[in-house]
Amino acid sequence: EVKDFITDQYDFLSVGSIDIAEKIFSKDATIFGTDEEEYLIGWEEIKPAILGKIEAIENPKFVTRNLRVVVGDNGQMASYSQILNFSYRTPTTESSSGVKYEIDDIRNSGVIKKIDGNWKIVQIHWSKGVKGQAIEYEFQK
Repeated sequence: EVKDFITDQYDFLSVGSIDIAEKIFSKDATIFGTDEEEYLIGWEEIKPAILGKIEAIENPKFVTRNLRVVVGDNGQMASYSQILNFSYRTPTTESSSGVKYEIDDIRNSGVIKKIDGNWKIVQIHWSKGVKGQAIEYEFQK
């Protein structure tokens, strides 16, 4: 059930539905995104960002790997992490047939919670690693 929710959580982008998005985010959810402005708290801040993505993205595809899930002892909360590749097209206009974009190796993690019998996103994080180290330190493998 938890893995199915995690796998299906981006369906709102595929069908372009703000109503589906609203059903899967908790009212007090937090988003940490790859863009520097994407630190959003609560549905009222999240909704405009989701609407913008729905307008800007066509035919999204998500290919995930390395899914790790930890379910809390009471079964009502879970955390997860995974790596995903995300591809999409920009909308077709009179002057453009759309542009295809691919973003590989996105680090995606989150926390979901069962609220009123339904799984909801309470925290989600997307990031793209930078080359090298942001903070230099000895990193031995």
